[in-house]
Amino acid sequence: IKEAEEAIHQLAYYDPLTKLPNRRLLLEHVHELYNFYGEHTGLRVARKHISWYTKGLAGSAQFRHKMNQLESPAEQLAAVDDFFTEQAQRETPLHYIERLAA
Repeated sequence: IKEAEEAIHQLAYYDPLTKLPNRRLLLEHVHELYNFYGEHTGLRVARKHISWYTKGLAGSAQFRHKMNQLESPAEQLAAVDDFFTEQAQRETPLHYIERLAA
């Protein structure tokens, strides 16, 4: 049963091809930051974490620039959702434009 639970968690929170965290994991992480730090500080701390999750993805430089200017959790969550929706609509979802160090 434990193996099945781990497999379900892996499928829910990680891309099966790249093994990288997905939108669902990122959004849960961001909500935890808001809850832990409070809305004001959590928003700012989440910027850094969102940048780490999206670094190297096509369009992420522009996205990170926009992200750093948002002033509410609602705007931030909507921007993350929009970014990953755009990624999913690409011919190659989660297309990395630069090779990340292992």
